[in-house]
Amino acid sequence: EDQYQTMEFRDYNQATDSWIINNDFTSATDFRRDIHAVYGTFSNKLGKFEYMAGLRGELTLREIKNTNADQASKLNRFDFFPTVHVSYPLAESIEFTTSYSRRINRPRGWDLDPSPNYFNRYTICYGNPDLKPEYTNSYEMGMMKRFGSGRTFISADLFHRVTNNKIDRVETLGNDGVFYMRTDNFDKDYSTGLEVTGNISIQKWLVVNANVNMFHYRITGDLNGVSIDRESTNWGGRLNTTLKFSENSRLQLTGFFRGPSVTAQGNSKSMFFSNVSYRQEFMKNKLSATVSVRDPLGTAKFRGENFGDNFSNRFTWEREPRVAMLTLSYKINNFKEDKNGN
Repeated sequence: EDQYQTMEFRDYNQATDSWIINNDFTSATDFRRDIHAVYGTFSNKLGKFEYMAGLRGELTLREIKNTNADQASKLNRFDFFPTVHVSYPLAESIEFTTSYSRRINRPRGWDLDPSPNYFNRYTICYGNPDLKPEYTNSYEMGMMKRFGSGRTFISADLFHRVTNNKIDRVETLGNDGVFYMRTDNFDKDYSTGLEVTGNISIQKWLVVNANVNMFHYRITGDLNGVSIDRESTNWGGRLNTTLKFSENSRLQLTGFFRGPSVTAQGNSKSMFFSNVSYRQEFMKNKLSATVSVRDPLGTAKFRGENFGDNFSNRFTWEREPRVAMLTLSYKINNFKEDKNGN
């Protein structure tokens, strides 16, 4: 992965009726990241116990060069990611499962880019090229109940997740009255709770997939030598409903809700957004048309509060107005196996 990004600022010169590059605010970033991985899995069965174990090794080579920095920022490290999954049937349609996994969440491009991003005259955001990835150890234990053919099921899972190098944004108020935001790593966060998931095929034409979770959340670390340890009870959920009007047409409704939570420097408010899409297929499924509307209710807003020694800041981020999209796709080859496997 190799990216080169230039951020250029120009000042208008009335005398010459031209735009002049302002080198004080212009910068370029060269981002390069190579990820090399090797993995293996093994599965077996001991009586009714079924288990699967896996191990993945990853070598990450990352280098970020910015014209405003004296030297490049590098990250070269090798990580192991083990996984273990065990299942046991308690009855014909009830299954007990337990698992452990170690996962990675890599910082996004804008979190790493040190070039200033001017949100407005009062807010400037900087990325952190020395940012480390998050590593999460996840422990889960649950039960699943299947109904009928198995397409309909309900599962309940207890989980405990510990994330190291927690990534979050922090804000400071400068003497110039401008808020400066930057991304940083903190100590850890902990999530312990219950998640219930259901996939219900009410009729052949109506399928509902729903998920709800509730957990105790805690974040630890310090900011400028001051502890940020805080905790909250969080909950959220999602709903995905598919209506099949025929074999060639279907409507999909999606909703997502996330409740309030503490953050490294304050708290985030609850948020809800939804999407709706309709898909129609033509010409023996070779041609398909999809019409989708993002956030039709206009509720996709991210709100929160940040607190510091000399400021209290309340903010709201809103997505652009409702967007409708039409997507057309055509399959040049639409191969399907016949009953004889040809």
